[in-house]
Amino acid sequence: MQRRLAATLLASLACAAPAAAQWSVVVLHPPGASRSAASGVDATGQYGTVSAAGTKASRWNGSASSWTSLNAIPNTSANVSGAGDGHQAGGVVVSMTDQAAMWSGSASSQIILHPAAAAFSMAWDAADGEQVGEAAIEVPGVCLCQHASLWRGSAASWVDLNPPGWNMSFATSVHAGRQVGWVQSGFQGNGIEASLWHGTAASWQSLHPPGALTSSAWGVHGDEQVGTVTFTTQSHAVVWRGTPGSIVDLHPSFALQSWARGVCEGTQVGWIVDGFKRASLWRGTADSRVDLHALLPPGYASSEALDVWTNGVSTFVVGSATTAASPVHEEAILWIGPGNCTCAADRNCDGGVTIEDLLGYLIAFADGTTAADLDNGTATGTPDGGVTIEDLLYFLARFEDGC
Repeated sequence: MQRRLAATLLASLACAAPAAAQWSVVVLHPPGASRSAASGVDATGQYGTVSAAGTKASRWNGSASSWTSLNAIPNTSANVSGAGDGHQAGGVVVSMTDQAAMWSGSASSQIILHPAAAAFSMAWDAADGEQVGEAAIEVPGVCLCQHASLWRGSAASWVDLNPPGWNMSFATSVHAGRQVGWVQSGFQGNGIEASLWHGTAASWQSLHPPGALTSSAWGVHGDEQVGTVTFTTQSHAVVWRGTPGSIVDLHPSFALQSWARGVCEGTQVGWIVDGFKRASLWRGTADSRVDLHALLPPGYASSEALDVWTNGVSTFVVGSATTAASPVHEEAILWIGPGNCTCAADRNCDGGVTIEDLLGYLIAFADGTTAADLDNGTATGTPDGGVTIEDLLYFLARFEDGC
């Protein structure tokens, strides 16, 4: 009956929410590449940079073989630094100048965001129709100063977020009209404070906790911000909720250093250092840490997690791992694990199983995205890196049961 139902539903739509029982790892490194790293993830795929006959802005859909280049012009260098809601942010080299750019999943969608007033620029993240990064602005008598920047899909939409009184600033992440990064008063790495904006330079507020030497924010989702704070000589991964006093220290007691780089729906990712980098995941507290590095196959000496996306049922983390054997190089990695929602059919994790969940899953299945990868044929809810009829049957069985 399930197969008949599947065929009927797919035919009517012709034109996800994975329930991962355990963590799995997909090495995204394309054959022949000398280096790769994944730095952004959302419902549409994984994004980053691959070095293969040049530097390529890159997209994956859950496997190394799915890799495609987003470079719009052959023989130019480009990279993706972040992604959200189907858009990607990064940079391209134009006339030997770094210029901020964005994509919408294909090379032909490339848009140059570089503002006319800037010497060079870079975009770091995208979400909800906004992109953030930095632009180098000539300030007479001061410096060629990098200013936190906000765009809304075009070079002409550029907004200078640099607040009065600060020499430099950087915007690293955006979500739901909030931008984060840091401001800097000195030129030798001093006077750095984690920062939060709401679309204008005047909206700037500091997240810098009292007593810290330096702080920086690297990720934002909803009312959560993540980053790093330096106390004495140690950098600690932290999470805020909009104010300096809301800070929660994620740093494990045994670690030498730690950093938080991405956040989504109460899940934070980054890495710790205990002699070498170990990709890590937290769910709001230091003792909730999951050692993602320990899940990697043999042969990797270090790793880092850079971004996270979850649909409630499964969690998708991207980053890179460095090989232990020569030639030592980075390889893009995708980790897939359990999310905060336990019902595989509740795609939007709202506590109910409705037609919206069914339609959402069937769209993901038809597109072949990783959000549709539910099961490896064992009916245990273990993803296998591919989207097949077993995934559809697994979903339909739980949809019919109401969970």
